[in-house]
Amino acid sequence: MPGQKLVCIIEKMKANGKRIVHRLNEIYECGKKPDGTHSRVAFTLEDRKGREVFCRYCEELGLKPVQDQGGNLIVRMDGKKKDAPAIIIGSHMDTVLDGGKYDGVYGCVGGLEVLEQFFPEPKSSEKQAGK
Repeated sequence: MPGQKLVCIIEKMKANGKRIVHRLNEIYECGKKPDGTHSRVAFTLEDRKGREVFCRYCEELGLKPVQDQGGNLIVRMDGKKKDAPAIIIGSHMDTVLDGGKYDGVYGCVGGLEVLEQFFPEPKSSEKQAGK
């Protein structure tokens, strides 16, 4: 069956909870306020700091994030087959005012964790990952 191989891979996956929580906390600190609130509103210093931290995680994996004209971060991992369809995972790094610890960023950190679980070494996928 075509999907059977994917099911076997997914059954073996174990997200690294400590790594996820560490990353979430580090990005959270970028927008933490003295009064206990938290915000990384788009295009603010806090948002930029959070993006820099996330980009560092990507670069440590050999991935090169780029920012488009709209301010979107795009992380692409080329696969072995350049013509294979892309796998796209997305979220947002910014928050609304006092958006909370996980507003948006959980999807970004989670997406990065998926890349690490499915493709522990760069270039190990036949498919592309990203835009």
